[in-house]
Amino acid sequence: MGWTQIPKILPPTKIVNVGAGSDATVYSPPLRALSIGTVGDVKVKDAEGNDVTIPSNALTAGIQHPMQVSMVYQTGTTASEIVGWR
Repeated sequence: MGWTQIPKILPPTKIVNVGAGSDATVYSPPLRALSIGTVGDVKVKDAEGNDVTIPSNALTAGIQHPMQVSMVYQTGTTASEIVGWR
């Protein structure tokens, strides 16, 4: 029985202050995680270009949620104190 090497996944290292989102800011490269300070819905554009609204009951405040997003919209977002991680 041989050993299988597991690819190393690097943790996000650069903090990006997203605030309450913006309908114009595009993150390139995409953010690799989001955390929120105040729970609410978060509308994002994922790395494939799809607009997705993440409901408030799917995100916990103060935790890094791994996801790749290129935009965090202000319109449709009720969460606040959003921080992105690269």
